[in-house]
Amino acid sequence: MWTVENKISIVPDDKSHWLKLRHKNINSTEASCLYGANPYMTEFELYHHKRSDDYVAIEESEPMKWGSRLQDAIAYGVAADQGWKNPRPMKEYVYFNDYRLGSSFDFEVNDNEILEIKNVSERVYGKSWSEDEAPPHIELQVQVQMLVSGKHKAYICALVGGNSVKIIERNYMPSVGESILKKVKHFWTRTDEPKIDFERDAEFIKSLYQNVDPNKIIDGDETLLALAQRYNALASQISLADQQKKAVQAQILMMAGDAEKVKHEKFTLSLGQVKESVVERHVRAARRNFRLTMRGNEENV
Repeated sequence: MWTVENKISIVPDDKSHWLKLRHKNINSTEASCLYGANPYMTEFELYHHKRSDDYVAIEESEPMKWGSRLQDAIAYGVAADQGWKNPRPMKEYVYFNDYRLGSSFDFEVNDNEILEIKNVSERVYGKSWSEDEAPPHIELQVQVQMLVSGKHKAYICALVGGNSVKIIERNYMPSVGESILKKVKHFWTRTDEPKIDFERDAEFIKSLYQNVDPNKIIDGDETLLALAQRYNALASQISLADQQKKAVQAQILMMAGDAEKVKHEKFTLSLGQVKESVVERHVRAARRNFRLTMRGNEENV
């Protein structure tokens, strides 16, 4: 299936060089898009990014920033605890030039095994992980890493909630590797766009059509009419629901009065005052939080 001869390993000069290498390949963190399993990006969005002349800069969130800062400490600590030998950061970017499939890596241990570090909150772990399985996009990520590197074993190490380590061991699966290569080949050779998920792709589609031709007018057809009518109906429903929601909220506040919290076996309602600056407190009336948590539902309203 694959040999050492058809891969290229390079240490990027800097972040810009690394981003350019990523742009011309499907990367281990992106392969799950081809299976509809990536929680952050669809195949449609990936298709347009890879066919653009501009590479996408990765915006580092606070969890990503601190995860990167803690990565070395987690890796060396886990290696010591597990008795793994020779832990080292993997600086290389490795890719198949003929397939345009590549990957970066976190660490190598035992001279030929991959260590992938994940910094995960307890909420995310409880929702998306199990004792013996990582989320699908991470499982696919390590399979790509093993595929392009030629390594046959990987460890997914999750630091959960900052104080608990979960380790999942994975071996390379040739059948999965073969499937990934087929998907990647189809992605680069296809002449049609991937199917659009209009709910997930909505914001990206807005970015595709940012520019406007002030002299261009098109005639609407029956399809556009039906969509316009549906949009108008949904907007009306949202407006009505928002009015009704505010009315119910007012009823609840009337019953709660100046209480900071309402407790019930099936819900909790927090009604504390919003913290404001000295100036804000002098120019307007105090505002209150309205945080409703239903029992068995982690979402706050």
